[in-house]
Amino acid sequence: MIVAVSAISLLTAFFAFIREVVLAARFGTSRVVASFVALSGLQAVGIVVLADAVGLGVATLLIRREQTRSALLRFSLAAALGVGICQYAGAHWLAAALTGDSGQLTREVTTGLRWTAAGSMGIVLSGGVGGALSAANRLRLNATLSLLSTLSCTAAIVVIKSARVAIYGGWSASMAVVAVASLVLLERNPRSWFSTTARPNFDVLIVAGPIALATLLNQSSFLIERRVGAGLGQASLASIGFGQKIAIAPSGILLSGFAAWVLPRFLRLGHNDVARLHRELVRNLRLILGLIGLPSILLIFLAAPVVHLILQHGAFTAADASTTAEVLRGYAWGLPSIGGYMLVMRAAQAIRRYRLVVVSAGAGLVTTAALVVPLTAAWGVGGVTSATSAGNWVGFGLCWLLVSRALRRERISRASNGTASRPDAGGSLTADHAAIVHDRV
Repeated sequence: MIVAVSAISLLTAFFAFIREVVLAARFGTSRVVASFVALSGLQAVGIVVLADAVGLGVATLLIRREQTRSALLRFSLAAALGVGICQYAGAHWLAAALTGDSGQLTREVTTGLRWTAAGSMGIVLSGGVGGALSAANRLRLNATLSLLSTLSCTAAIVVIKSARVAIYGGWSASMAVVAVASLVLLERNPRSWFSTTARPNFDVLIVAGPIALATLLNQSSFLIERRVGAGLGQASLASIGFGQKIAIAPSGILLSGFAAWVLPRFLRLGHNDVARLHRELVRNLRLILGLIGLPSILLIFLAAPVVHLILQHGAFTAADASTTAEVLRGYAWGLPSIGGYMLVMRAAQAIRRYRLVVVSAGAGLVTTAALVVPLTAAWGVGGVTSATSAGNWVGFGLCWLLVSRALRRERISRASNGTASRPDAGGSLTADHAAIVHDRV
């Protein structure tokens, strides 16, 4: 299963890579591109966090058979509608807070937020549908829907001449259409959505709230990047976006496959066999850190030629390439910590030690916030992303120490109570949990 998912993720990453190359060649570091980078940071802190929380909560409740799929998906739809309305209505205030500027960049970000409100709704809805699919172990379809959304985004940038329509409209339409399509395929009886007796189930917030808080703290580094980058100018802000895309390309394929497989796997082991969970966590950590470490080293030393080869075409100038190379070096040395943190966070969720993830994510955010100003003053835009990498390593390291200790204590506790291994606990997933999802990642 993980091989098939990773293969589809490879295609998704390839077309996402093509999209960035075409975007750079056609629109360079223009104001629209810089605006999209800025609002994507805001979405990473708000929209993506909520989508992840909804997905984690839905998957957890379905695997434990504590709620019905329909009730959980109604909650996902309600959350998506609320997000879209809030983003559109509060676009101006959000843009001003993000850029700290009352000029053209703030106005452009305001426009971008309104254009992408429908896409944000799609991301949240996809989170809920994705959780249902993870619970049913339908990972291949999840990856396929993600590929379709990436293909449509790429096609819009290639074909459409208007920067706003291609970037804002193409992304938003792709997210919304794929989310609605996946929901229709999943819930084949549309009348059930208009039932006066059916109500959304809000237990998702109870289950996923702590993980959402941890993700919020972890993702807030992107908001810090965009806010500081905006102060350096639109070219630097756009370069942060391009540098991030190149940095995550080598590891994104591997992480997307692992992320889809690890959550349901760890949840079951956390319920049945903590000792085995700990062993698998250590083994997968070694694998992830080793596999991501090599491309990270290469990107540090080969940042300039890589950016020149990939992006320096058309509207993307040599000065833009030099700035993006600085950004890429700052990101590259923190990449292994992202993969490690993803695995450890899933293990913490499996044994319900949410507080440990919140504490470690907070420590990482504090580190980023403390270092971003002095590092930016010393290294320019490369210091912005280096501060993010430093925070990622602090968060991952602390999370690993805390979760590893918690796993050992949990194993000892269950052994003393005679519940260290319960192979029949929780049962296996049935056809009632079958689902179709669009994986936003």
